[in-house]
Amino acid sequence: MDVPQTSQPASHGGLPGRALLVALDPTTDGRVREAMKEMDVSLQSVSNSDAALSALRSQPVQLVWCGYPLPHLLLRHFLQLIRNPVCESRHCGIIVLSIPELLSGATRFVGEGANAVIPRWAPASALTDAARRLLEAPRRYLPRQGTLIRLYSSGGVSIPVNAVANISASGLLLESEERPPLGSECVAEISYSDLPDCLSLPSRVVRHTRAGREHHSGFALQFAAPPPELDRHLATIAPGLTAVHS
Repeated sequence: MDVPQTSQPASHGGLPGRALLVALDPTTDGRVREAMKEMDVSLQSVSNSDAALSALRSQPVQLVWCGYPLPHLLLRHFLQLIRNPVCESRHCGIIVLSIPELLSGATRFVGEGANAVIPRWAPASALTDAARRLLEAPRRYLPRQGTLIRLYSSGGVSIPVNAVANISASGLLLESEERPPLGSECVAEISYSDLPDCLSLPSRVVRHTRAGREHHSGFALQFAAPPPELDRHLATIAPGLTAVHS
């Protein structure tokens, strides 16, 4: 069984509401609907990218299921249109469902706008888990001024970071001109003047972002095993009043 390729969603939070199913064959469409039947999400199916973009303009969505290959439009271009800063659904989760012969090549879309690439024949439990992981992603926050974050490679080499775009209980979005390779392991150290200790978090690079496609140019980190004290740190360095409601 192939392991679904995943990354953290761009930056959305809150309760789910609407999902778009794009260019799925009837069997796959039915399997996705069955996998999401227990979720509080309204589902809309469209046959191609033009209809999908029209639906996205009419009302924001929290999740997009997209068949691959996508008829009439390159998937990379479709992802760029959704992640464009002017698109109201730019922070939605995007799951690509690939046909068997294109699956290995489709995994490259993780980090290029998609959050997950899953084979169309994946079991219903894998579809449900992928949807829940994206729809229930932790809300992201803007860190308070004075928050200091240092980043080191697994070999202890400092990785330059320009700024912290946002932080959540699951990871960080960092602005940087350098992007470590996807899958790279590193350590994020978070400190703040009001906190007596520095929090050291083993992490992994799960997504690259680019200006023009998204708000920030840099990369996203996923914490490998967030410790219990992370909640206490977040309460200090990222109070709810500065939450990014996107």
